[in-house]
Amino acid sequence: MTAAELPDTLGPARGSRYPCKLRTVLGLFAAEGTGHDEFVAGLTEWHRTVALEWRGRGWSTRTGVRIAGTEPLLQASIGDLVGETISPIDGFATIDLEDYDPTAAQFDRLLEPVEDLADSLAGIIDPARSFAMAGLANLVLAGEGPVAMMLMCTHRSGVDLVDTHTWWCSFGDVMRSAPSGHTLGYHQVQCDPELSQSAAQRSGLSSTAFDLGDLVYLTDVDSFVVAATAHRPSVDPGPPINQRDDFITFEGAVGAFCTMLAP
Repeated sequence: MTAAELPDTLGPARGSRYPCKLRTVLGLFAAEGTGHDEFVAGLTEWHRTVALEWRGRGWSTRTGVRIAGTEPLLQASIGDLVGETISPIDGFATIDLEDYDPTAAQFDRLLEPVEDLADSLAGIIDPARSFAMAGLANLVLAGEGPVAMMLMCTHRSGVDLVDTHTWWCSFGDVMRSAPSGHTLGYHQVQCDPELSQSAAQRSGLSSTAFDLGDLVYLTDVDSFVVAATAHRPSVDPGPPINQRDDFITFEGAVGAFCTMLAP
């Protein structure tokens, strides 16, 4: 594969030393007047309807729902660290094309499952607030778990997105070299604006400026929070850690600790 076959924005993930695959990410907000329990029930029913069917056709889907009451923990462990308020999101879903040799020719197939998706979730989600984004999942740690920390943010204005994605891959190397007992998986979602726009149009969800996503799969929330708040560096950690604010911004970021739904 030549670099020209994929957008430049996806080149860093495609060329990283970790496996990657095409992924669509759906950031989901509950419909107006829909309580959290009702949202969870509706999303669970949708997930169980599509998960096994899509798996048999070459896609996999994972769905997470926010764990009510963990919003302050996310702010303490992530928001306070980056100096921004992380707005809670109600849930998310990912749809992967199960091919670890991704090509541009597969983009249309990646987006097939999201066709008119807003209609299938009518009354459960707010399509005007919910969003779709798409690109490559860089599987720094390919594992999964019962709980996920989901965080979506953007690259810094004035910096090329490809440069941000390149930096992020180096950050992934640092994460991989510092294993923890509570982290089971670490997926970097590196998105392309045009592909994300196509995903939004086909799904009936909103387009978004988010072009970076973290999905950290965990054994449990408390262990992650304790580790994140107990080990704040007292000295300059050096690059790439201390370059974070040069490449990404968490202004307007959304996220949540989520329970992952079973098929």
